[in-house]
Amino acid sequence: MDKARDYGKVSAVESMRLVGDVKRKDLLVVDDMMTMRKLVSKTMREIGFSDITEAADGAKGWEAIAN
Repeated sequence: MDKARDYGKVSAVESMRLVGDVKRKDLLVVDDMMTMRKLVSKTMREIGFSDITEAADGAKGWEAIAN
């Protein structure tokens, strides 16, 4: 499997599954496109993140981090 990863044959999601449980379960997803935020959030939930915050831009992302 290491050779497959070296050659880009394994997706990022598959790589995370290979690594094992996600140690830190909170995540901030920042993107100006709602569709992309939802897609990334859904994918991250599938690999084990449980506390996902979404922000539409960098300023709102910083606000989320501050709170």
